[in-house]
Amino acid sequence: MPYLKILGADDEGYFVLRSNFSFSDDRDHSFFTKRRYQLQYYMDNLVMKWSETLTPGSEDRKIADIVLSGNKVTMLLTDFSKANKTLT
Repeated sequence: MPYLKILGADDEGYFVLRSNFSFSDDRDHSFFTKRRYQLQYYMDNLVMKWSETLTPGSEDRKIADIVLSGNKVTMLLTDFSKANKTLT
């Protein structure tokens, strides 16, 4: 994935978020293709310790934002109910 954003750091390393779309562009490209995210953790010597693909868990959900809160990665989701036509 060509785009990356450094979310923050903890005592041992850095959290890096990668995506197939730019983080600086506010336009929603979801009608072209699905937005994908991968969370990676790099140690202080810049060696990747782990990598995880992030998914919203349902077709009706989309990832709205991913932030580092303290030492925890927090994923904010939106959920569209087709039956009620509501976005939560």
